[in-house]
Amino acid sequence: MDNASKALIMAGAILIAVMLISLGVLLFSRGQQIAEDANVSIGALGKDAYNNRFLIYRGRNKSASDIRRLIQAVESHNHNSEEVGIYGEIDIGGIEDADDILSSHWYTVSDFDYDDNSGAIVSFTIEEQGSYIAN
Repeated sequence: MDNASKALIMAGAILIAVMLISLGVLLFSRGQQIAEDANVSIGALGKDAYNNRFLIYRGRNKSASDIRRLIQAVESHNHNSEEVGIYGEIDIGGIEDADDILSSHWYTVSDFDYDDNSGAIVSFTIEEQGSYIAN
């Protein structure tokens, strides 16, 4: 009888050990999934913050100073993108030199294109609308 009770105690201990190991594996896999989900969310927030630096200039009736700031932001990004390893360079269609911006004119920023993999802005167009000063 003594051997039978020891065998039952040993079997119970093994069963408890298996349950604890299973619980540990379950918690580990759930923790890993939570970490992956957080990583995706952080990546999406980073991409949105990146894109918003340029999207705030989207639309019609943008002033010359707005366009100059946009061009400076793109030039700064393009200069730093290779050094820091952030999203690739941005191409500007239309007016791309701050010296070509006329203070008395309105501008339109449109045609934003996004990278298929990262979702980051890769190009857009700046067009002159015309003068707001009557001749």
